[in-house]
Amino acid sequence: MLGTLSDLVKGTVGVWVTTNRRKRSIQDNEIALIKAMLVRGFEKTQIQAYFTHPQRPVNFGRITNIENGEYGPEVSAASSDDLDRFLSSWAEHRGLAIEHLADAALDITLLPPTAERKLLSLFIRKDDGNWALDHKETDNIECKKNFHPNGKLFRAISALANNRGGYVLFGVTDEGCIATGMDSRRFLENDPNYLSQKVRAAMEPMPRIEVGHCLIDGKFIGAIYVHPEVDGPVIAAKDDENFREGTIYYRYPGESRAVRPAEFRKILNERDRRVRQESLTGISRLMELGSRAAIIDMGEKTSEATKIVRESVDDADVLRNFLRQNTVQFPLAYVLRSVNTAKRWLPIFYYIKLSGLSISQALGEIAARETSHVASRRNLVERLLGRKTAYAKPVGRVARILKDIKSNRPIIPETASEAAHVAQAIAGLESTTVDLSRLSELLITCAEAIRRDKSAKAVFWSSLYKAASRLDELYFGERLQTQSDRPNSQKTAA
Repeated sequence: MLGTLSDLVKGTVGVWVTTNRRKRSIQDNEIALIKAMLVRGFEKTQIQAYFTHPQRPVNFGRITNIENGEYGPEVSAASSDDLDRFLSSWAEHRGLAIEHLADAALDITLLPPTAERKLLSLFIRKDDGNWALDHKETDNIECKKNFHPNGKLFRAISALANNRGGYVLFGVTDEGCIATGMDSRRFLENDPNYLSQKVRAAMEPMPRIEVGHCLIDGKFIGAIYVHPEVDGPVIAAKDDENFREGTIYYRYPGESRAVRPAEFRKILNERDRRVRQESLTGISRLMELGSRAAIIDMGEKTSEATKIVRESVDDADVLRNFLRQNTVQFPLAYVLRSVNTAKRWLPIFYYIKLSGLSISQALGEIAARETSHVASRRNLVERLLGRKTAYAKPVGRVARILKDIKSNRPIIPETASEAAHVAQAIAGLESTTVDLSRLSELLITCAEAIRRDKSAKAVFWSSLYKAASRLDELYFGERLQTQSDRPNSQKTAA
């Protein structure tokens, strides 16, 4: 029978401990436990975690040697009871399992809202052994036992968006907020783009949402995180179960219901405060630029006014507003951003369409701009004339992803690398047969995956911008170019 964990490490107990025939870094009693873990089906990386410490790392290959009988062949495997006692003693001795030690050291406020560690931090283990929400349902968490994309869910999403945002959790009881789990297939097989379309059709404006999940004691918990809507209030746009057209819902502690007058005033006051702040910022900027720049003809935008807006637009603004199909106030400024950046690929045709300009007129505006990025302006002109395209022929894994996209299969990139492959697949589209809103939502998901990875390579972002530019030329550029008086020319892939 095993003694304490410290006794075990010293190799002084256990009927299966034998005398070392040669000096080993891993003792016989540890070898016995490793063999028992291998019999039980533990992954080798997991076994490594149990026996590695700063003073004595355990090599992955050493575990393979033990498995093959090349290291400690004379040592018998520990019994199942001995292994159970070791695992229990190990957890007690360390205080936390290895995977939870990292959580304890990590500032979870830095994690994305749907990161697994962030979701796990919402729960605590109760005295009866069940896991439950730390603070039960609040004004930023709503619990549901199962996942159904219907009016009840729309009500929860719009209510959270009109307050300070928060979570809708699935697989958690309403009474007691106990993590009972749910059918993972029902949640994971749901196409996130389909969900976004349903939410977009149900309310106006559509709040930004993120989807995630975690496992608690083997129980699957789904999550939708709802960001607060700064351009609110969010209003129900159709009737559905417990969801009424024209109603403004608000999240109160423990319930989502029609907004009360006090909270409605709060929403409007916050919106007014933000508008005032933006106005003050704009006025301060105009004062910095001088009186000439402050004179803006509201009937016809002057070049000075365009200059002011252009200076405040960056590459991320161009990408974000295109993917969300936002109507911007000065679309020409977004076109001209491509003249003033080293980035080769930015959406342009969508903003030309918003500006009401023809291709020829847009070329005239571009030619009139002074820039130090001469190559960028030349690249932009080539794109407007149809001589350069963001299309890239997909091969291998990228081609398979594109096939899944065309077949409307759910795609959820988890890593920056996966997101880059999805973006490359979208750049390989040859026609507009796939719904643009679905593709845009997919690229937004890719952007979030790349943003979460602090070590993501710059080339991943380049793939994302190029994919957006491909959508831009497919869904907006070809029609504009057809209407223009551009010369016939052969497109060349870049």
